[in-house]
Amino acid sequence: MSGNNWTNFVREKAGEMGVSYMVAIKDPSVSAEYKDLKKNVKQTRMVDNYAQLKDDALEMAELINPTLPKRKAGRPAKYANDEERKEAKKAKTLASNKKKREEKRELII
Repeated sequence: MSGNNWTNFVREKAGEMGVSYMVAIKDPSVSAEYKDLKKNVKQTRMVDNYAQLKDDALEMAELINPTLPKRKAGRPAKYANDEERKEAKKAKTLASNKKKREEKRELII
């Protein structure tokens, strides 16, 4: 179709309503419907554009200043896994028990 968006819209509405173009263009409901359509399209573009701009800004910020992974608070782990930690605990406990037994023997003697 040739023409602008308004004239094309009026032609389509005239065909749907079964009236001539001149009658449809004078109908206020056609004008109101076209305004609502334009408003919704504009708002959708604005929302889409905002989302696009936000994503682009986040990507650029990430490239300029990449986020570093957060470090865990507190003292760093002494052992790599739980098995090593348990083995070390067991060894400490055995050494402590042995030391206490020796102290008791010295007190008895």
